[in-house]
Amino acid sequence: MSSLFHDHQYRLTVIRSGLYSAWFGVAITISGCGTSDTPVLAPVSGKVTREGEPVSDAMVIFTPAKGSASSGTTDSQGRFELRYFDGQVGAAVGSHRVKVTTGNPGKPLQPGDPPRPMLEPPEDILMPEAFEVRVGENSFQLPLPPKKKGSART
Repeated sequence: MSSLFHDHQYRLTVIRSGLYSAWFGVAITISGCGTSDTPVLAPVSGKVTREGEPVSDAMVIFTPAKGSASSGTTDSQGRFELRYFDGQVGAAVGSHRVKVTTGNPGKPLQPGDPPRPMLEPPEDILMPEAFEVRVGENSFQLPLPPKKKGSART
């Protein structure tokens, strides 16, 4: 009878430790869910213009108060689409400071490419107001101030 009692105690101990392990595993799994460092992102696109004309090859950077920035480069029509630092489309939901850098050279020249015209010197423009990225599609118009006299290359 004594061995039967010890056998039963042993089984209960094994079952309890298995249950504790299972609960511990569930708790670890649940606590790990949703702790990603990636914020909620929303698609952001828009157009950069200067005096009504599209600005091509400009770098647009949206920087939130906390976290990583998103950026994009304008095409020949001044249009851009932002990508988060890890390549995902969009920017973090919330308020952003926006900087536009003009004069970017675009893609590097490859052997056999025709020469490019002289590019203007880079110019960093910090937009005066913050931009609010909201859940869902976001489209922003970024009108740049007129160029300062004497800033263009001749």
